[in-house]
Amino acid sequence: NGITVTATDTAGNTATASGSIILDTTAPTVSLNGVTSPTNATSQTITGTVEAGATVSVTTDTAASDGAATVSGTTWSYTITGLVAGANGITVTATDTAGNTATATGSVTLDSGSPVVAITSPTSNAAYTTTSNTINLGGTAVDGGSGLAGVAWSDSQGNNGTASGTSSWSISGIPLSLGENTITVTATDVAGNTGADTIVVAYATAPAVSTGIAASVTLRSAILNGRASANEAETTVWFEYGVSSGVYGTTTPSLTMSGTTTTGISGSIRGLEEMTTYYCRIAARNSAGTTYGSERRSSHARRLQPGTRTAWR
Repeated sequence: NGITVTATDTAGNTATASGSIILDTTAPTVSLNGVTSPTNATSQTITGTVEAGATVSVTTDTAASDGAATVSGTTWSYTITGLVAGANGITVTATDTAGNTATATGSVTLDSGSPVVAITSPTSNAAYTTTSNTINLGGTAVDGGSGLAGVAWSDSQGNNGTASGTSSWSISGIPLSLGENTITVTATDVAGNTGADTIVVAYATAPAVSTGIAASVTLRSAILNGRASANEAETTVWFEYGVSSGVYGTTTPSLTMSGTTTTGISGSIRGLEEMTTYYCRIAARNSAGTTYGSERRSSHARRLQPGTRTAWR
């Protein structure tokens, strides 16, 4: 709209000035790029585009922050802080140089609650013992916020994997090493929150034993020898002996051992009868079972010639 201003004095002289007014009633363009929602972070930087020359302000419908966005050319950005639990409505307002405005809206949902996961199979207890070199686990997971995204597992041996299912999940064939295996099952929700449950699985096999040659053998006493390995479970070891093959009426005091090292075991016996054949073997028991060594025997004669010894074989 062109404008001419004319001034006339008393003598009739005139002068003019001119200008122009542009009427702009078109709203600027503005957009809001995709936001991360749901989220477990209380702040988030949002971005978008805007008509060149326009300013941008951001407001929320909660106690989260409001303010002026940073505009660079035709792009803008703003960091919202103080997001509250639940939905946070966002309004982006662009204002052009003519005062026209346009808005874009969005929403960010804050979910800071962790899911709850529970191991229920083969037990809901914190510890479990097995003689198998693998284990299957099962359980449940619940999330009251954004919903479950997945369930995964990891163990103290460096293994890991993904469970089948979410609210009701299962894991098959987790490998076990001898001894204690700590297995952690972790549930993750859509917002990235996690919850975990842990079980310690003790994998043990029956102990390994071998009956050795007796030492310090006399007419009335002997020291029984053998070797045993606990195979990672607490193990009780003893010797048993008697006067009939396969029938052992007497035992030595028991010893306790653990770990995987094969260890020499000894047991002293006294009060043996002359002219009697004795049979003995080593035995060991742990949570995985009981193992017996091979049988050895000895004959105790009434008289010994000088320099001779009683022998177990």
